[in-house]
Amino acid sequence: DMDDATAGKTPIVFGDFASGYTIADHTGFSIMRDDYTGAANGIVKLHARRRVGGRVTLGEALAKLKLAA
Repeated sequence: DMDDATAGKTPIVFGDFASGYTIADHTGFSIMRDDYTGAANGIVKLHARRRVGGRVTLGEALAKLKLAA
């Protein structure tokens, strides 16, 4: 979790995100067909869901910017 943008806190991270942060796909991708919501207008809606996550993998590639007090 990131800090709030208040004096003395570190709410900003910068650096080489390609090396320092990894985004990972979780298993599962789902599509749900909705024939009912837009049926009066001849519309079929598709609801898609994909789960992703991420984490710092090389802390040295990133730095936090501390706000002045």
